[in-house]
Amino acid sequence: MQENSPLLQLQNVGYLAGDTKILNNINFRCVLANLS
Repeated sequence: MQENSPLLQLQNVGYLAGDTKILNNINFRCVLANLS
C-alpha cells in the first residue's frame, strides 16, 4: 500500500467534503425527510 496513494487522498477529500456538505445542508435534509 502506498501512503501517498492518489486514490486514498481523493477518498479523504471526499469524506471531508461529504461531512461539510451534510453540515451545510442539515435544514434541507430535514425538509426532505419531512416530505418523504
